[in-house]
Amino acid sequence: MIVMHIAYGLDLIALAMGTGLLVWSMKKPGKGSAIGKLFGALVMIFSIISILCMFSCAMKGGECHGPGHGEGMMMAPPPPPGEAGPGHEHEHEQHMGKRMEHKKS
Repeated sequence: MIVMHIAYGLDLIALAMGTGLLVWSMKKPGKGSAIGKLFGALVMIFSIISILCMFSCAMKGGECHGPGHGEGMMMAPPPPPGEAGPGHEHEHEQHMGKRMEHKKS
């Protein structure tokens, strides 16, 4: 959720900077004002598209990234019953030793 808040803040900053560049280039006619208008308009358009996409993803509940997003950060599932997971070899040997002792008696 914090990533969406950061992205929203950066989108608003980009929108403000694009608007500022567009207004500045319209007030200062001359050399370079056409490029200023172009870049200002492009920054505004892309930031508005980014804001709309972010809100669309937020309304869907964060499902925009598809399955598997963040899988590397998830913990491994527990081993199935009867199988020892990593680091449980010693416990398994102790359990088997007790089992053998129980069968002997």
